[in-house]
Amino acid sequence: MVSPAQLPFEQSHPLQLAPQLRALQSQGAVHRVRTAVGHEAWLVTDYAHVRELLADDRLGRSHPDPQNAARTGESALFGGPMGDFATEHTDHARMRALLQPHFSPSTCAGYVPESTR
Repeated sequence: MVSPAQLPFEQSHPLQLAPQLRALQSQGAVHRVRTAVGHEAWLVTDYAHVRELLADDRLGRSHPDPQNAARTGESALFGGPMGDFATEHTDHARMRALLQPHFSPSTCAGYVPESTR
């Protein structure tokens, strides 16, 4: 059995994908990995699969038992689950409704200089 790849991948240049990530992409879209803090996780490397997962209501940033959830790193803000598991979907819908008007096509067009349109 192949052991999971260890994150983070060594990256020789900040604007190029890590060679180990490229190698995993060539072997398929979904891979078992080990996070920087040693927890097992899944790494999805295919754009279409990632979009599908982001649209899946079963997935989110919270966890029913945050103290026992797998962590991606030591960061208190981004290393583990966030939010209240019981209200995550309601909270997300409320925040999206508040922010959506500020990202309408007409509003965003105002952010781009006319010389680049």
